[in-house]
Amino acid sequence: MRARRLCLAGMLFLWLGPGLYAQGLPADTLMERWLHAQRQAWSRWQALRVTLEIHRKLDSPFGVRRWQIAAEAYLEADVMGWQVRSLDINNRVPTPPVPAFAEAELHALAHVMPLRNAWTRWLAHAPAIADTVEAAPCWRVELHPPGPSPAERATLWFAQQDGRLLQSRLLVRWRPAAPPRVILTRFTRLHGLDLPQYRYIEWMHPMRRRMRRYTMLITQEVYYRDYRLEAAGTR
Repeated sequence: MRARRLCLAGMLFLWLGPGLYAQGLPADTLMERWLHAQRQAWSRWQALRVTLEIHRKLDSPFGVRRWQIAAEAYLEADVMGWQVRSLDINNRVPTPPVPAFAEAELHALAHVMPLRNAWTRWLAHAPAIADTVEAAPCWRVELHPPGPSPAERATLWFAQQDGRLLQSRLLVRWRPAAPPRVILTRFTRLHGLDLPQYRYIEWMHPMRRRMRRYTMLITQEVYYRDYRLEAAGTR
């Protein structure tokens, strides 16, 4: 009898689930449900491959310079979590390549597992606010770090229909007086995983040349394509 009640309760929750998201939930509850669902979804996979296309533009008073890189990343889960095991660069423009990308930066861009982000451990200090992303109804959640951190604020947009993560925006400042770096990421859902689909990064970089100071605008776009997942326990 008790098992039957539990089964009925579970069915009722599934039936009401989308409605509960649409009616609105506290910001912390939205985060907790998303984190729980993502942990469960990621536990079913042990490796993935993804193709990245990275464009960087440097815009200064002396002209515009552009770089482009195409790469394939391989990520694998171990006892320490998900790690980038390899990053194969297939194409660079211009050729010969200009050292515009550091290896650590490329690995950071290739790490598509959202649960590794610091903001997943932050608390919301304000209610979720109704908003839209590309006409899709969603809840906007503002997060702040519990203490001093280069990342000052994170804004997340969760779909009202099912609670999936649609978009995130991170504001990072590496030094107190430095211009902020804005990181905007749009996500897609694949087999229950919320994976980056597009990332836009923008920041200002102060420069000095010929005894003059100027500011260079750096923009970077990353396209994530062709996700290939390997289920846990298949080796």
